[in-house]
Amino acid sequence: MHPKYKTAEERREARLKTKKESYARRRVQEQAKSRTRWRRRKGAATNTQDLLQRLDDLWLDLGYRGGTLQYEFLESHGLSIVMEVDREGWDSVKPRCDARLAEVKILLQQALDLRTAACDASGPFTDQLWDGIVSAVDTVGLHVRALEELLSLMDVGVDTYFDALRYDSLVWQGPK
Repeated sequence: MHPKYKTAEERREARLKTKKESYARRRVQEQAKSRTRWRRRKGAATNTQDLLQRLDDLWLDLGYRGGTLQYEFLESHGLSIVMEVDREGWDSVKPRCDARLAEVKILLQQALDLRTAACDASGPFTDQLWDGIVSAVDTVGLHVRALEELLSLMDVGVDTYFDALRYDSLVWQGPK
């Protein structure tokens, strides 16, 4: 049996990557706890706090982190898919893209369910909750359309998608 990492440098890089991911995960968890405590102190109802937590989880499941801009996120995602296709071929990458589309459609349903659940919310932070839900439904819906477009254009060819990306003609590329 051969070792997972062939060199000490590979082991070190893997260890650092794992530490960095673990730190980022713990940081996100602590930020969520802090927001919950702050909202509680400011008088948010338990129901509203729960809905805001579900909203935060939705954003994290979508892949957003603090300070992430939607345009940059979608552009980075598109470029990473193009690079993966260059390395592995579309037939190898397409199942992962199909799976991601299915995941994002589930997130869209969760956002719509969250909107329904928030109908009864009242009191402090409900405006923030509603603004966040509207933004989440719009953003997740755009992600669904962007992934559907990616799949459609990549089926034609990677150059077709890359050209659309380069010439700002994708569904998510509006005026910058």
